Amino acid sequence: MPAGLSLDPNTGVISGNPGTTGFYGITIVAVDDAGSKVYSGFFLTVSLDPSINYPPIALNGGAIVPPQTATVGVAYSVETSVGFSDPEGRPMTYISSPLPAGLTLNPATGQISGIPTQPGQFGITVGATDDGGTTVYNGFFLTINAGSPRIGAKEIGSGLNVSVLGNPVAGETVNVEIRGALNQPITLKTLGSAATQSIQLRLNRLAKQKPLLFA
Repeated sequence: MPAGLSLDPNTGVISGNPGTTGFYGITIVAVDDAGSKVYSGFFLTVSLDPSINYPPIALNGGAIVPPQTATVGVAYSVETSVGFSDPEGRPMTYISSPLPAGLTLNPATGQISGIPTQPGQFGITVGATDDGGTTVYNGFFLTINAGSPRIGAKEIGSGLNVSVLGNPVAGETVNVEIRGALNQPITLKTLGSAATQSIQLRLNRLAKQKPLLFA
């Protein structure tokens, strides 16, 4: 018997307020005073009341997805719509708490995507709103790792070695470590950016660090 319904054993009347939707096969037994039994049955479909707008449901026990990881400078995306369901199957729109720099939320699909620019650990809350204006919330944790250091190309025939100590993006300053080519003039230049920056220096020890802005 569907939850919320019950049978009156004296009258055979089934009544109540169904609590779950679904398709049910129900068998009824009639017993006379001699103990003889006969069986009959019917099928019952319990549907949602189309006149009522039921609120969305947050799924997965309050976690949209398992804890996520991303890397600075590497494209990342996650589908947050999997953390919600609308009982009537109607479309929902999505909102979120402030996202890590470089990531954005598509309000129509619930997808969070982009290229993160700052490392850190973040708790992200997403809200799903149905066409009746009711919003429910769900969330997940995201850890953004710093990218691996970049190694500059060696100059042929020299011991020069350049390492970018981080994974910088536009507008970020990082240290650049230079090794080798002692007492030789060196020019560092950022490439592949909107603006090019150059630094001239001379190594006066075996290793030296110099800040460089990536435009």
